[in-house]
Amino acid sequence: MKTHDILKRFAVALSIALVCLSMTACIKTDHHHKGTLDGPQANNLIAKWGKQLHILDVRTPEEYAQCHLKGAINIPVETLSEKVSSLPDGPILIVCRRGVRAHKAYHIILEAQPQRKELYYLNGIPTYNEDGSCNCMTFK
Repeated sequence: MKTHDILKRFAVALSIALVCLSMTACIKTDHHHKGTLDGPQANNLIAKWGKQLHILDVRTPEEYAQCHLKGAINIPVETLSEKVSSLPDGPILIVCRRGVRAHKAYHIILEAQPQRKELYYLNGIPTYNEDGSCNCMTFK
C-alpha cells in the first residue's frame, strides 16, 4: 500500500472520529444556563416554592403513567412547541428522566416566552416516591 493511500485512509478515519466526538458533545446536558439546576438545587427549589411551583414533566405519557411527581403536568417535549401557550404562569421546574429532554424543553419555552423569569430544569435524575414526592439527584 502506498503512503498516499495510507494517509488518505487515516484522514478519513480521523474525520469520522471528529464528527462522532462533536455529536456526542452536543448530546450532553452539561450546559449551564440561568435555569440549570443540579439535584440539591432542584430539591431546594421544590421546598422553597411548594405548591406555587409548577412541575412540567416532558417524558412520554407511558413514562409519566409509571411514576411522576404529584401534581406534575405532562406535556411530552415532542409536542411542547404546540402547547407552550397553555403553560401556567409562575415558576416552572422541568423534569424528565435524565435531563436531556428537560434541557430541550427549557429552550423551547424560552424561545416562545422570553419574558418568563422563573424557569428551571433539572440536569439530573428524579427518583419518584410512592407518595408522589421526589428526590432529585445530580446527574454525573
